[in-house]
Amino acid sequence: NLFIIFAEKNLGPAVIERSVYIRWCLEAFLGKESQYEYLNRTAFRGQLNMMAYRVGSIRNSAAIPEHIKSYISRCYEAAGDKQGRFRATAKVHKSPIALRPVNAKCGTGPESISKWLDYELQKLVQFIPSNIKDSKEYHARLTSKQWPAGTKIITADATAMYDNITIDHGIEIIGKWLNHLKDNNQLPDDFPDIDIIQKALSFIMKNNITQFGDCFFKQLCGTAMGTSVAVMYAGLYYGWHEKIRLLPGYTEEIQDLARFVDDLSVLWLGSLRRFHDLKQDINDFGILRWKVEEPADKGIFLDLVISISPEGIVSTKTYQKPMNLYL
Repeated sequence: NLFIIFAEKNLGPAVIERSVYIRWCLEAFLGKESQYEYLNRTAFRGQLNMMAYRVGSIRNSAAIPEHIKSYISRCYEAAGDKQGRFRATAKVHKSPIALRPVNAKCGTGPESISKWLDYELQKLVQFIPSNIKDSKEYHARLTSKQWPAGTKIITADATAMYDNITIDHGIEIIGKWLNHLKDNNQLPDDFPDIDIIQKALSFIMKNNITQFGDCFFKQLCGTAMGTSVAVMYAGLYYGWHEKIRLLPGYTEEIQDLARFVDDLSVLWLGSLRRFHDLKQDINDFGILRWKVEEPADKGIFLDLVISISPEGIVSTKTYQKPMNLYL
């Protein structure tokens, strides 16, 4: 009657009673009617039929290359009716302890479309203003120059980013990106027709089914959990706000802007009043909210402790979480 589940942040395995685990998953996630819809067998079969029809219209589009059509067809033939499997990992580093939902989509039919979308949208990562590859790249950028005297660091962490990107707003923003790049002749030469990209993205975000035990649930809000395209989708989503609102609105104050999915870092040279304006603007995009730290001489971003001297010289050291087991 015990379950062994993964604990996040390199904290090893965690043991939980089976009944507690099931009840927790249902009460915290799957049982919330605003987030998930329970599908009985009839509703589940109807959902599959509707999805099969929509997949057919995507797969048969002239805008999709033949080898991609073949890949999607083979994946659906191999997967059959298989859907994602719901599980949860333990956030034992949090107080109180919480669970993080996971929908394992590997080997499912829709995942083939999501992987294709991820491949195509990866071509647009260069246009995200804050994009960084990893902390090594960011360290090199910070320490390669001396910043203006008095520069501070602001860090921010998004609250449940994937959950708080509403489906319609997310698809709308990706559409704005695609149309903007098309109008400015910035789309790669081999990029597919933007209409089929939006159609496929809408299919993935609006038809995310997960199985928990012998029950099936449909996700109703937020980024489709567990899907391959989720990271690029979320990155482009908030990247539009950075491009349209944050950077143009604070051209003198923002010395550098970096984001890795839901972690944000700003090198800032501005007044406290302007910081409060920035804090408000960071949070003025859909229903996504950020916990924004005050400007300081030291901040934690990814696995770096970043310090800035009064003269604007940046130094870093590795951040080690207090509970790290170094496994």
